[in-house]
Amino acid sequence: MRTRIVLWGQNENDERVLIAAALNAEENKVDIWAFPEYVATESFAQKLTREWRNKSQDIEFPAEHRHWERPLSISEPLLPEELKTDNESLLAQARSEWHFVVLSNKLKKVFEEELEELKGRVDELTDFDSEQWERLKEFWEKVQTQMREGNLFREHFDALRKESNALFGRMKELRSKADAELKAKSREVFEKFQQAITDIEHKINEGLGLQGLWQDLVKLQREFRESELVREHRNKIWKRLDAAFKEIKSRRFGDEARSGANALERLQKRYDGLLAAIQKMERSIKRDHDELAFQRRRIENTDGQLEAQIRAAKIKMIEERVQSKEAKLAEMHKTREMLEGKLEKAKAREARRKAKEQEEQAAQAAAPETSGSSAQESPAPESNGRKSSQESLMGAIGSALGESLTDVVDTIKAVAEVVSERVEEAIEDLQEKTLSSNDQPPPQPKADISMEEE
Repeated sequence: MRTRIVLWGQNENDERVLIAAALNAEENKVDIWAFPEYVATESFAQKLTREWRNKSQDIEFPAEHRHWERPLSISEPLLPEELKTDNESLLAQARSEWHFVVLSNKLKKVFEEELEELKGRVDELTDFDSEQWERLKEFWEKVQTQMREGNLFREHFDALRKESNALFGRMKELRSKADAELKAKSREVFEKFQQAITDIEHKINEGLGLQGLWQDLVKLQREFRESELVREHRNKIWKRLDAAFKEIKSRRFGDEARSGANALERLQKRYDGLLAAIQKMERSIKRDHDELAFQRRRIENTDGQLEAQIRAAKIKMIEERVQSKEAKLAEMHKTREMLEGKLEKAKAREARRKAKEQEEQAAQAAAPETSGSSAQESPAPESNGRKSSQESLMGAIGSALGESLTDVVDTIKAVAEVVSERVEEAIEDLQEKTLSSNDQPPPQPKADISMEEE
């Protein structure tokens, strides 16, 4: 987009003159020169057009000329009253284009001021700061957006990119240094966990007390959560911990224990993920508030009404963005409260389930003694049949109470069918069975103890 024009016109005496006009975007003004026809030779006119206008090269003007300096206005004529021309369309086009150039130049200044502030913050850093990294990324995204929308010229964009790249380079150096230090520390912690898990695996294979080893794993998992580890080390330790938990469950309760995450674990995962999202949203809102405070401070020291309007528009845009984020954050907190209630109920159910499981294990351990003593008794066939039928019925209902709601409904339906249609046949069968059927140990309880999720 050219900021210089050359055209023929007339002065106030209707004398033919060569007119040259140039935009001073920094001051929002236009410089205008008028050369009399007798000095505007063909060679000078060509030089003025090719070098001064097309290439923006300054040339020496003849001594005989007049000069005006006028403010650029979208509503006022470009030329002074002393000059006129038949090429009004060229003047109108230059006036509208130059007004846009001034606005773009103002926008570049806003970005330059913000970039200078970021540069001051980065220069003060001795260690990597993730918050400053995010600020720099957000700044560059704004610059790219304005470039895509055509509000910044290529030369403005290139200058801002050069300065931004220097800041990104400095931040990457600090991050590389921090990553190297973290990885060295992570390696030490990683080796410690590796050895601890190996010791537990050896004890599992030796058949030592599984309950104690389970508690050791839980304690190790808590330490793992609080440790600073790089992703590679964290993933490896997590896989070994998970495998050790599953191995203990398999040895204690059989392969049915390897059933994956239960409802409580899935709920805990969802809750932990929501907390992480809430923290991220709160940090984003804080950055927006900081940006608002910065823009409000700067708007009090603007150089003109146009710049103030640009900053006011940016403030309005940030305020709307903050309102949208705060509404989302409120919804996230409502979901958090709902999940907290569900977690409390799920944990209570899990505690009851574990207590019931311990009772069943105790009953299983005592089964050989009770079955031996029962074999010496000989109750009447009829009474024994009723008692066994009642115990079977109550056992089925008791098992149903420990299952999910769907399983409860299905089990109760099955029990009702047996009671209503086949109860007499069941009693007759029970009367014919010997007491040896009571010698069988109770069924193995289904374990649902799951590893604590990170």
